[in-house]
Amino acid sequence: MSKSILLVDDEKQILRSLERVFLETDYQVFTANTGSDALAILAESKIDLIISDMRMPNMDGHALLKQVKQLYPATMRIILSGYADENKIFASLLDGSSKLYLLKPWDNETLLQIVNHMFDIQTILEKTRLLPIVNKIEGLATLGKIYNRLKALIESEAGVKEIADLIESDPVIAARVLSLANSAFIGSRTGSVHQAIVYLGLEIIRDVVFTISVLETAPKESLNTTRLMLWKHAALTNKYLNMLYMKALNKKIPDSCASAGLLHDIGKVFLLSQYPQEYLNILTELTADKVSHLIEKEHSVLGISHQELGGYLLNWWELPYPIVEAALFHHTPAMAPIINKELVCAVHLADYLAWKAVHRQNPRHLDEYALQFLQIRDEAELSLLTREES
Repeated sequence: MSKSILLVDDEKQILRSLERVFLETDYQVFTANTGSDALAILAESKIDLIISDMRMPNMDGHALLKQVKQLYPATMRIILSGYADENKIFASLLDGSSKLYLLKPWDNETLLQIVNHMFDIQTILEKTRLLPIVNKIEGLATLGKIYNRLKALIESEAGVKEIADLIESDPVIAARVLSLANSAFIGSRTGSVHQAIVYLGLEIIRDVVFTISVLETAPKESLNTTRLMLWKHAALTNKYLNMLYMKALNKKIPDSCASAGLLHDIGKVFLLSQYPQEYLNILTELTADKVSHLIEKEHSVLGISHQELGGYLLNWWELPYPIVEAALFHHTPAMAPIINKELVCAVHLADYLAWKAVHRQNPRHLDEYALQFLQIRDEAELSLLTREES
């Protein structure tokens, strides 16, 4: 059955231009000029993907996609907008109402490729062999009181003080937030959670709380060292990721991707929580050859890889699409389909460096494709780019 796409824009000329992108495809295309018209179509027809303009009268794109998320959570959601709507785009990514944003004017070929890739990735995430494993995982619906309350505060656009008070109520989460804010990359020194939120931004704060909440699902008995190692590796990966953007790509990492390093290995935490002894054995038995051995070992022992599980769960929890991709492909950056190759390659390199720092005796495989894509000559240059200044 062909996939269906709903295009929403109050300007008829733009709608016609968008329709032309899909003329020679098998997609079934619907159009709407208003948010209310779009909701009426959704009520009558199964829509797989909605692409909505941000600026529309009566109901803007953010408000529309928030309703679509609530009423039709299986429908993928893209916001189409201009640079002037940056704050609203950020808000729609933060509350999960949109998974991806595209800037006007768009390139027809790029837009079609992105849509094709989104459907391809959705097929990967919906593989039936994932479902029995995911269904056995306890605690997926709720990740802890702090995270769920934080999500509610963000969606209600609460103030920084209220969010800081919530984080300070949990000493472990407060300590993690402060440790990131005080890292060498951020370049600040603060003991104030309120100030840390200002430095880091709500996107990273949300994902720090998410990461800690997931880590808390892992059994505590005899696994404290492994849990600490996973957090240290995640935090270090995120630090190197941000440094690569600044020093190799000469730009700030997009806010919607800024915590991709924190979340890229989230699948490992859940495998550890559900199969503690089996997964500890896998981690212990890793050889120093290629990382593919880890993926193969996970499949042979557990029937799933941490990449697949991590991508599935992050997608289910409505994290931005680039972060889902980073989790799903960070060991295989040359693999298609990937929309944001730049981010996935950078996460791969940051993951390599972090693992090398945390486990010097068991280095991971460095994919030459990622180096070439980011125009980094070799490992020596990579290390130089991420060297901390004294």
